[in-house]
Amino acid sequence: MSLAPPAITLPFLADLCCFTSLHPATLAETLSELEGSALMDYSSANPATLELLSTYYTVYLLSLLLDHDLYEARFLLQRIPGYLLSDPQLANAAALLRALYTRTYLSVYSTLSNPTWTPAVVPLRDRLQDDFKNTTFQLLSKAYKSISPKSAAFYLGLDASEEEAIKLLVAQGWGFDAASGLLKPSIKYGNGATRSTLKDDRIGRLTALVMHLTES
Repeated sequence: MSLAPPAITLPFLADLCCFTSLHPATLAETLSELEGSALMDYSSANPATLELLSTYYTVYLLSLLLDHDLYEARFLLQRIPGYLLSDPQLANAAALLRALYTRTYLSVYSTLSNPTWTPAVVPLRDRLQDDFKNTTFQLLSKAYKSISPKSAAFYLGLDASEEEAIKLLVAQGWGFDAASGLLKPSIKYGNGATRSTLKDDRIGRLTALVMHLTES
């Protein structure tokens, strides 16, 4: 027996943002299946509906960014009704997409720290911020044999003194050459899980998620 899709409400979206163990592709898939009903069932222009739709699209955009699917995120942005983009939080999510697409690091971190994120969305924002920093750390580790502490702090969005940045990155496994004043990145590999491997259990996770949210 197929499960009825859950109703889109602000508490439902907040619950989705708090599922930090949920694979981002599963989260994006859940939201994708609700897009049609979101526009049909919540078409009025009253403030409550506008808040709900803008939050829905914000969470959907962030889930795609967390899944590193920037192309699908751009297509989604084109589908979002223009009248919703005046919402500060949704506009901030759109700005984050542009910053990530152009790899404008300063804009990425300033957008992530923008105070327009609502408490319901903050857990997902935090997860995306951690993922971006971890991904950037891995890229720096592979791309550089040596890098200045200032450059490393810039790419990683570290709001710390040079000395603090050195201590933090050495604790993460990098070396530091005091003579040259340069950090020596060291490659750290992940757990070996691939996108296809993580996709295998998506149906079970999605079913469990929908059951949990419809029963709560």
